[in-house]
Amino acid sequence: RIERAASRWTEEERGRLRREQEELAAWQASSDSPEALASLPRLRLSDLSGEPESFPCELDGLAGASLLRHEIPAGGISYVTLYFDVSGLSAGEISALSFLCRVLRRVSTARTGASDLSRRVQLLTGDMSFFASSFEMRQRPGDYSLKLCASVSLLESKAAEALSLLGEVLTETRFDSAQEILDLLRQSKNRMFQS
Repeated sequence: RIERAASRWTEEERGRLRREQEELAAWQASSDSPEALASLPRLRLSDLSGEPESFPCELDGLAGASLLRHEIPAGGISYVTLYFDVSGLSAGEISALSFLCRVLRRVSTARTGASDLSRRVQLLTGDMSFFASSFEMRQRPGDYSLKLCASVSLLESKAAEALSLLGEVLTETRFDSAQEILDLLRQSKNRMFQS
């Protein structure tokens, strides 16, 4: 498209664009004046509170599980993270958990093929990811709890559909899709050899 438009430019237009580009490059490379630098707002460390900002939290329940809700304006976007306790796994099982996180949303579910699933994730969410994370236990400092985290960002207007899709991925992923999982393993192996 750009090449088509450029093919219609006159030499005068090409010269004007070159001059404008050179002027822009020179302006970008130049230093700001001391007056301009002095006009920039500055913060001192004393301007900041030493205490972390607290967010209002509400403890709720959903289907028998604890739900911690943070009602913070985010421009119509909701961020949802589900935590599943997987403490007590062996080292080998933790390695498998890492691969499980790669499999989720990348292979077919009982209702949706892998490519359609990928399109639905893009259509309904800003992001859907799965990862393992450890958290220090408040009651026993120094002890940690391992969680499988399922995280999704979504438009509030698409919340029901996006959360339904997250539920589908969590409960209906086809772990018997041997070819799709084998392809993921090969990709992982290739990535390791390329690193």
